[in-house]
Amino acid sequence: MVLHGRNVGIFRVVLAVVLTVIVATGAWAATLTGNVQNSSGKAGRVYLRASNNSFGTSFTIAAGQTLPFSIRGVTSNNMYTVDAFLDVTGLGVQHANDPTGISSSVQVTSDTTYNVGTITLANPSVPFSGEYSPLATPLAANGAVFLMLDSDFYYSEQYNREYPVAETFDVERATNGSANPAICASLTNITTVKTGIKNRDQGAWADSAGQATSCYRVTAHASGQASVTSSWMPVMPKQGSRSVSGTITINGVTPSGPLYVAVVDESGDPPKVAAAAISNPSSPQAFTITGVEDGTYFLFAFLDMNNNGTEDFGDVVFGEFNTTHVVVNGQNVTGVSATMTAVDSLASIMTNHWTGNSQWGYFDNYSLNFAIDGMRKKPVTVVVTSGPNIAVPIDIGLNDWGFSSWVFINSTRPTPGSQYNLDITYEGDSSPTPTTVTISTVLDAFATNLAPTGNIQFNQNQLFSWAAPSSPPASYTYTVQVSDATNYNQIWYIEDLPSTTTSVTYNQNNEAFGPLEANKTCQWSVSVRDAAGNAAFRQTVFTPVTGPAINGFNPAGGNTGTTVYIDGLNFSTTPANNVVTFAGSMGRVAATVTNATASRLTVTVPSGVTTGTIQVTSSGVGSAESTSSFSVGTAGSFAGLVVNSASTPLGGVAVSLGGNPSVTTTSQVGTGSFSLGGLPANGTYDLVAEKTGYLPAVSAVINGGSAITTTAPFLLFTQAEVNSWGVYAGKGVITARVVDQSGNPIGGAVASIQSGMGKTYTAYYSSDGITFGGTSTSANNGLIVIPNLEPNDWVTLGASKTGWTFYTTSFRVRPFAVGEGAVFGAPSMPSVSGISPQSGKAGSTVTITGSNFETTQSVTLAGQNASFVVNSATQITVTVPAGASTGAFVVNTLGGDAGSGLFTVLQTLAVTTTGTGNGTVTSVSPDSRIACQSGSATNCSADFDKGITVTLTATPDNSGSIFSGWSGACTASAGDCSVTMDADKAVTATFSVTPNLKLINGMTETTFASLADAYAAAVTGDTIMARALDFTGPFNFNRNVAILLSGGYDASFTPTAGYTKLLGGLTVSLGSVTFSNVALQ
Repeated sequence: MVLHGRNVGIFRVVLAVVLTVIVATGAWAATLTGNVQNSSGKAGRVYLRASNNSFGTSFTIAAGQTLPFSIRGVTSNNMYTVDAFLDVTGLGVQHANDPTGISSSVQVTSDTTYNVGTITLANPSVPFSGEYSPLATPLAANGAVFLMLDSDFYYSEQYNREYPVAETFDVERATNGSANPAICASLTNITTVKTGIKNRDQGAWADSAGQATSCYRVTAHASGQASVTSSWMPVMPKQGSRSVSGTITINGVTPSGPLYVAVVDESGDPPKVAAAAISNPSSPQAFTITGVEDGTYFLFAFLDMNNNGTEDFGDVVFGEFNTTHVVVNGQNVTGVSATMTAVDSLASIMTNHWTGNSQWGYFDNYSLNFAIDGMRKKPVTVVVTSGPNIAVPIDIGLNDWGFSSWVFINSTRPTPGSQYNLDITYEGDSSPTPTTVTISTVLDAFATNLAPTGNIQFNQNQLFSWAAPSSPPASYTYTVQVSDATNYNQIWYIEDLPSTTTSVTYNQNNEAFGPLEANKTCQWSVSVRDAAGNAAFRQTVFTPVTGPAINGFNPAGGNTGTTVYIDGLNFSTTPANNVVTFAGSMGRVAATVTNATASRLTVTVPSGVTTGTIQVTSSGVGSAESTSSFSVGTAGSFAGLVVNSASTPLGGVAVSLGGNPSVTTTSQVGTGSFSLGGLPANGTYDLVAEKTGYLPAVSAVINGGSAITTTAPFLLFTQAEVNSWGVYAGKGVITARVVDQSGNPIGGAVASIQSGMGKTYTAYYSSDGITFGGTSTSANNGLIVIPNLEPNDWVTLGASKTGWTFYTTSFRVRPFAVGEGAVFGAPSMPSVSGISPQSGKAGSTVTITGSNFETTQSVTLAGQNASFVVNSATQITVTVPAGASTGAFVVNTLGGDAGSGLFTVLQTLAVTTTGTGNGTVTSVSPDSRIACQSGSATNCSADFDKGITVTLTATPDNSGSIFSGWSGACTASAGDCSVTMDADKAVTATFSVTPNLKLINGMTETTFASLADAYAAAVTGDTIMARALDFTGPFNFNRNVAILLSGGYDASFTPTAGYTKLLGGLTVSLGSVTFSNVALQ
């Protein structure tokens, strides 16, 4: 139970903030080795601790003995020493006169072994301080008197730690015979009620036999020092009129001693304390504490199993991070419940989330805090043997509140539910006890530092104020700490502040290491700690100044003769008493101050200046220097607008130059538009848009000297909207849109991210700006969201998409803000590598291959628009348009034009034959692809290049056919046909039968070209008249008919003197044939 005099948590807070800024940890773990030489003449257990209290080990050592040691798991890139103390009292707490020693220092930079040399244990001599009294206050309690004991802390500059001087206490009690209960006089029944109370820095001893009328005197002892005895002190009566009552459940043990319960408010000096004792407790045990003042309290209790009146090993306690908060405000409090469970030790793992800014920029990191405090047993060594995101083994060091270590894991976020295994060795055990601890949560519930920040007027009673977290844990307290921003030495801290507190005054608890110093830059953090010990720290930087200080200037750039307004503090109101200089090529160049107030100087830029900082000296004090540079040249400007996520214009938004708040403007109500001039003339800058209720929006990096007008708005998002993206508090986020040069969103683009810190980030895409999904940007908005960026990182964002060229955009990442910008893209120039086929008819399909076809706007053939389909970035399907001419295809995209090789348009020439005769039509020019025979469709058509002339010739069969003429595309009656292929053409060739034979059937006459055809048509009694020609057989008359074959006629079938000749043989196998003027050969 912590009641008085114990600096619980001080080094934990100091170390954590220091290492957050200066430590770069990795997956490696170094080992520190050396020797301990015991020259103290004493024996016992020696505890070794690395200089940051995170790592350490212990072992027993005899007087005069020298033993080696190793400390494993040292992960911080830092300068280390190892100090050791011999625990003569056996309490596991270092006292000022315990034998001690310290090693030489080593710089740890990698995962190797570093030898720190030999540590020699020697006996210090630290006397009690001159005005020290070991008894602070005897406090009246229900059923006992609580003696508030003072340990008389000694601060060692060599070790940068505080140690209690007192090692044991003796207590005397007497009955007060004074008529004034506030004064001890006429004492009787003086009795030494307790001797040798070991000082484990527990702060109190309970006298269960004490009375309100008792007086007490305490003697403190320390090795080798003169003892100090306090004066007699009466029991302080209860200070309040309220009561706190409830029930405590005791698990795992049968009580063998009294139960002591107290409520403590340590936010002031002195702390408020009220307590009660239950002599014979059971479980569950009711309690009532009376005399309680209004305040916010922690409930503490311990079950004094060995009945010695003080908390030590063997007793049962709540544990530091298992405390219940009790608020007393004008009435009694009932129904308080708490549980204590008997265990060998209280082992836990807590997470610390650190964010904010230092002199070196923003940061957001995490650490793991392993804490092991003995309860029923006394731990002597603790080793972390396994767990995620750490290098094991880790030897945990002992400090004033037990074994505790802070393992920094940088930006690696711990995972709730992750388990870590420990080996705890207890005093007297021969082997370690395996123990598992589990991460309960990671706190993102940051308070917001309000004041002080930046340059402020020096005030020794500086007020530190903050805003409560928007989503706090169920139960929490605040801790505020102030440290030097340069060497990180802690100046002041105050812890266990109730959640209702949102401001404190410097050193209100009288525990500061010194006063605030003027003109020294400091950093202060406010942390939120939940009931399990997990914490969220947020830090900012401030400088309390007595001389001049520059907060900003406007404009940020300009030329000779430009009027510049310098804003700040503590300027002389007499212009001549202020000296303002600009950077120059030959040194500083003085400017003329034309007007002066305490907070603003008006100056004119002199000739000969160069880009650089501005310096101010006022009334001989200074000089103060600006944090940003005045850039020489034409100042830049930016005109834009601000909207919310629903695209509603936002007025009243402050838009300012990042790092120089003097250059600022406000967006207009109704339109959300703004125009900001006076921006840097060169270099780069960013703009910040801020409005209450929204997270700040920070622009991408902008080149100085540009006059920019944009229609792409700043988008302000609420914290809830950003939370929906899975952004952890303390991290940055970028939202960017991928657009073309006209501002149109580009779909299908994939983000490329380059981190200046070498981090790996993941881009997400959203078609509605709310829900993530897809693997590339949506054509709806082109949106990319990159969450959980490391503060202070320089992120370069680009995009890729086949057929497009993109230009990167850079961002400076800030925590608790949204980086916004655009990635501009332009389609790449298309190219055509081929067409297939290379010729074709109107309406046919042509495939164009090449690259960068995604933004195709049109395709033409010889200047005529063609319908097309973009199949991919490398292929287009085109339909040859009607009426098209031979020429090149031209693909027109947003990136330009690309032409193909020659495409030949084809026209079809179709030939048919008709008539009673037979023959063949062939093409003789430009080729012979057409060879169309009567009665066949084969080779009767062909495609020819548009515009070419095709020559056709007709050849009748020599079996009695003649060519009768052309029709269609040709109309000649004889000769060849020439067709110009300016369109599809059709030609008909007519062949007629030559009348070589005539079949006489009564009054009917039919001509035939062949004897076989005439015979086939004849019936009995018919006459076949044949011209005087040669007919080639053989002939087979095999029908059951009787006919007359009469020959020797001319073309008009007039008889002649000639004969018809049948060649090749003749057979009459059926029927009969009568021949006349027919010769057989």
